[in-house]
Amino acid sequence: MIAAASSAQHSRAAAGKAARRQGEDTTMARDTTDFSPIEGVDELVSYLAAGCKPKDAWRIGTEHEKFPFYVDGNRPVPYEGPNGIRALLEGMQGLLGWEPIIDAGNVIGLVEPTGQGAISLEPGGQFELSGAPVETLHQTCREGNAHLAQLREVAEPLGIRFLGLGGSPKWTLAETPRMPKSRYDIMTAYMPKVGSRGLDMMYRTCTIQVNLDFSSEADMRRKMQVSLKLQPLATALFANSPFTEGRPNGLQAGAATSGATPTTSARAFSNSASRPGSASPTMSNGRSTCRCTSSSATGAISMPLTSPSASS
Repeated sequence: MIAAASSAQHSRAAAGKAARRQGEDTTMARDTTDFSPIEGVDELVSYLAAGCKPKDAWRIGTEHEKFPFYVDGNRPVPYEGPNGIRALLEGMQGLLGWEPIIDAGNVIGLVEPTGQGAISLEPGGQFELSGAPVETLHQTCREGNAHLAQLREVAEPLGIRFLGLGGSPKWTLAETPRMPKSRYDIMTAYMPKVGSRGLDMMYRTCTIQVNLDFSSEADMRRKMQVSLKLQPLATALFANSPFTEGRPNGLQAGAATSGATPTTSARAFSNSASRPGSASPTMSNGRSTCRCTSSSATGAISMPLTSPSASS
């Protein structure tokens, strides 16, 4: 399953022909609209091939999601309101100086002006850092820790903290807020047509994904294969979603079942990250995004890598 995406920051959908013509780099947090038709498979192949890099230019990038909740009552955090997700984004903008991403008048993300990171929202308000391309896992760890420290500085006065879990442990789908992002409206209407767990996957799961550069088609294929083989091991090692709607769900990795239905392939074509327990890797121009994620936001593995805890 292949989803064409831009190279600057961990893959976001864009038609290959138009992306090459315009020379645009976009972050995952930015939606793009392009009605230029793709005229052949060669255009898709060329788009991916243009991302090949020599080994000394390889980088890794991490996408880091977590559930926000109010300390008072352990309630989910809505978008609107003086202590809502929008206020959290605006506070992060003031702290970091990053540029806002606007969708129909709503701030739905932030982007570092030079392309070295972005903050975006998942459908249920899951707060995501799309980190900068870095050279080592140690840099990724420092980046994640710095992000969580910055987030606490803004969130704690709002009464908000974060959960590093693969699945929402308490709230029903009806209780889960919905973020005002146009693409998610389309996905919300579509997912029930192709499977039974698509909305749970969208609104009630979190993950960490690693994005890897590649030197050739063979190198990209090998990394994808290794990632897929490690995925069940990662799910077992980092299983931490045993609760659903306040009750034990009978599984250590309950969130994994959200990606194990026909929604997996459908969501790949929706160009959004695969969810815990799914095997839906994507490939982007400039980065092999091997999203074979574990059931935990504290250590998704596409290659033999772990990531810093999202707990805050």
